[in-house]
Amino acid sequence: MEASREKDAEVASKVFGLRVVALDWPCGYEPDGCDYEAEHFPDEMLSSYTERGPVYVPEHGIWPPVASPTGKDGRFCAVKPVPFYSTSWADAALVLDELAKTHHWRLLSPFLPGEPWFAGLTPHGCTGWNGRPDVEASGKTGPEAICKAALAAKLLGEHGLSPAEDEAVSAEPRKT
Repeated sequence: MEASREKDAEVASKVFGLRVVALDWPCGYEPDGCDYEAEHFPDEMLSSYTERGPVYVPEHGIWPPVASPTGKDGRFCAVKPVPFYSTSWADAALVLDELAKTHHWRLLSPFLPGEPWFAGLTPHGCTGWNGRPDVEASGKTGPEAICKAALAAKLLGEHGLSPAEDEAVSAEPRKT
């Protein structure tokens, strides 16, 4: 899957553990142009945003929508837009930081224009870092490759051996 808002939602959920509650929610920039926000009043007639995208419930958020605190504006919720992990370097850096807690990263830029970016990860203490990642992915851009590798590493972690399990298995005597 290429860079997309769906991939961003998947990263938010699987890498950061965020509770994504909608994939097609009114979002957009505040009138001052600085902050990208999610609509708090989900009724279509009240929304001033023209874009749509995934949103998650932050700590102390409100979901599903409830009656407005003022009682006159319809329903209200407190959600935030999912960051643009697969298309923004600034947001992809958050993915790098999160997985650097548990993995070694390797990121390679293209040697020639038009070639793909490569990202790879190896869990800390699992196989040892020898310069070759255990999980690799490529993408048209760096952020796309980072997201693909992060999701692959999470999948491997869910279905593969953890570093502790790997040590326990290698410490057991072999049966002949």
